[in-house]
Amino acid sequence: PIGKVSHAGKEQLRIALFTQLPYGGESHPDCVKAVEDAGQLCEELGHSIHPINNPFGAQMGDDFLLYWAMLAASVRHTGKYVVGSGFNKNELEPLTVNLSRHFQKNILKFPAALFRLKRFETRYRALFEQYDVLLSPTLGHPPPKIGHLALDLPFNVARDRLQNFAAFTPPQNVAGAPAISLPLATSKDGLPVGVQFAANVGEDRCLLELAYALEEAAPWSYA
Repeated sequence: PIGKVSHAGKEQLRIALFTQLPYGGESHPDCVKAVEDAGQLCEELGHSIHPINNPFGAQMGDDFLLYWAMLAASVRHTGKYVVGSGFNKNELEPLTVNLSRHFQKNILKFPAALFRLKRFETRYRALFEQYDVLLSPTLGHPPPKIGHLALDLPFNVARDRLQNFAAFTPPQNVAGAPAISLPLATSKDGLPVGVQFAANVGEDRCLLELAYALEEAAPWSYA
């Protein structure tokens, strides 16, 4: 239980900042700038900023994708038992079918992937021996044009685009840790760009108190 959070926190936080994608390369320049500006704002509020390389590499992303593919395969092959006799696997979206096939092709890798995912929380917690908060883009690039993430793309294209777009949120899903996306920036085209702050397992209060402080310092519009 964290109780009611109604004001900014007073603790000076050690904030680790990173913008690199897990599979290499930088996030979109608009996302990088949003994170760097957020880091500068945090410094002005008295927190310390520590630039680091992305601590979550390609292996975790591949394991996460394979787990997601396992869920798709489960739906495809057991849907009629879970949903009912009216389930028709021929009506599944192409992405679900392709994820299912990805799992079937890589099924022998699944036990090791699941083992690493189950141990990931321990690795995640270890980061917070040095830092209190992780600061990154929420997504790898600003909102794309309609069709960029279409469900009927060739699987390799869809996989690469999804992994580069939703590049920074899987670690908290796997670790069971809190994160918060704040609307602190816009792209050059005027589209919203989120900045993600993440904390250790159970440290939701830390993020909410930090969000209060940031909103007071740089109020955002809900219009």
